[in-house]
Amino acid sequence: MPPQPPAKGDVDLGPFWLYNGLLTGLLPLLAVALAVGQLTGRRAGRAWREQLGLELGRQRLPSGGIWIQACSVGETLAVRRLISDLKQLFPGTPLVLSCTTPEGARIAREKTVADHVIGFPYDLPWIVPRFFELLNPRLCILVETEIWPGFIGQCLERQIPLVLVNGRISPSRMGRYTRLGWLYSACLSAFTRLLMQSREDGLRIQSLGASPRRLDVVGDMKYDQLVLEEPGSSSLDPRRSSTLVAGSTHPGESEVILDLFAALISEVSDRSLVLAPRHGQTVPSVLEHGRRLGLDCRRRSDGADVFPGGVLVLDTMGELDDFYGRGLVAFVGGSLVPVGGHSLLEPAARGAAVIHGPHAFNFSDAVELLKRADGSRQVLDPRDLRDLFRHYLTHPEEARSLGHRARSAVAERRGATDRTLEHLEAVMDARRG
Repeated sequence: MPPQPPAKGDVDLGPFWLYNGLLTGLLPLLAVALAVGQLTGRRAGRAWREQLGLELGRQRLPSGGIWIQACSVGETLAVRRLISDLKQLFPGTPLVLSCTTPEGARIAREKTVADHVIGFPYDLPWIVPRFFELLNPRLCILVETEIWPGFIGQCLERQIPLVLVNGRISPSRMGRYTRLGWLYSACLSAFTRLLMQSREDGLRIQSLGASPRRLDVVGDMKYDQLVLEEPGSSSLDPRRSSTLVAGSTHPGESEVILDLFAALISEVSDRSLVLAPRHGQTVPSVLEHGRRLGLDCRRRSDGADVFPGGVLVLDTMGELDDFYGRGLVAFVGGSLVPVGGHSLLEPAARGAAVIHGPHAFNFSDAVELLKRADGSRQVLDPRDLRDLFRHYLTHPEEARSLGHRARSAVAERRGATDRTLEHLEAVMDARRG
């Protein structure tokens, strides 16, 4: 059966009317919040004219295209390849990408090939319809957990196919979703397709009212964005067996890494370190600390590269992934200090031996994936990290084996974008029919 949008008569419209009524009643409070945000320069007050639809007349947005809504940076990057593939699959069909946050919109303009990038309208009953009237989309796509009742209600009213891609339902948010079950159930029944990241996500969204007939588990598209190391390519770089990479380090970690490296090169002098502080403003203090230890520290922005016996401080944007591919071992920062960690998947995809501290709770799915594949190591403190650095530098074959298992675990998770495209093509074909 072709994937057709649910008919209005098949969906309980009461929750949508109640939602719009509540927002209308709260208009004075919403106006105050908007004004305060604008005056204080907080995120809620930025790009407000665009999100209120006051700039629509000037933007010359196309009609009859595909409208994709991604919340912020992570969601935007997750659909970067999907957008490129949609342009090839549907040439001549405009692609409009909207983002909720200014950071997401900035990344969308820099990193995607969307034809137009706009701020996502405030989900209010007197604003959202104006966007739909102008854009008149043939297909609407929401990314991950973007459930906006006003937006969804417009798709239902106009019988526009609506697809959730890379869908996920966080366990920590299930309580809130359940409390608003009357609304979420109605919203989910309006989707043409719900394409989820995992079986667990599928079960959770079913418990909130999603129809199993409209649901499929296709995987996580973030794995398709990763640059995979070619098998055997690590042997082509003789420097890799003696190079350590510490990425996205925070204050308290950068200094620890430098202390450990100073001790290691006192034993063997031709080892190299690539140190990438998470925040650029910390670079001067990192350089000062390294030089106090007697280390030769050079900035990447000055044209320096990896060199024996010294520290390359990576103070440029967009190069860390490449340097992960040049290291034998990669420590991922934000995890020795209680920040929550950063992505382990980039170094894993590049075949580095991945090490992280005990505080990687923001990336628990990646931690679990690599743990199951025996493709990473967790350390508890600087002493553990020093011992592991020393062990892998003296046993590089073990590090390469660990990195190979990590890369294989990532490679096995790829393909979600292609599976998503198959569903979207079927929906568009049914629309044309």
